[in-house]
Amino acid sequence: MPIQKHPFTQVFTCHACGYDMHDRAGGDRCPECDTPLNTRHDLPGAESRSKRAVVYMIFAMVISPIVPPIAFGFIYPAIATVYWLKPKKTDFRIAYHITKRRKLIEILVYVWFFEFLAMMWLDEIWPPFMEWW
Repeated sequence: MPIQKHPFTQVFTCHACGYDMHDRAGGDRCPECDTPLNTRHDLPGAESRSKRAVVYMIFAMVISPIVPPIAFGFIYPAIATVYWLKPKKTDFRIAYHITKRRKLIEILVYVWFFEFLAMMWLDEIWPPFMEWW
């Protein structure tokens, strides 16, 4: 039976650069980026929510040219996750790799938006483009 990781285990990595700080004491500074060690627990559920949001965005980008109304249904949870992952609570921290994933989701939202604008432009210059369904 696999060992399950408790959601509130402390992770001793630098939250800014991801440097392993297991041998440091609380309050010590990271030798890579000079950020103090943050011993707060990771935000529970952030890992799975951020992964799901990336999948939603990629699925929305793929399905958008085929069935645009359904793509909007996948965009909303991804954008809501981006705002949920912003560090608001002082009780928890956002891990470095989750912060990078949040930035990826933001970039994918912009790419999807420009894809949507390109579809609308293509529909204007060639009306049968969106009339297939």
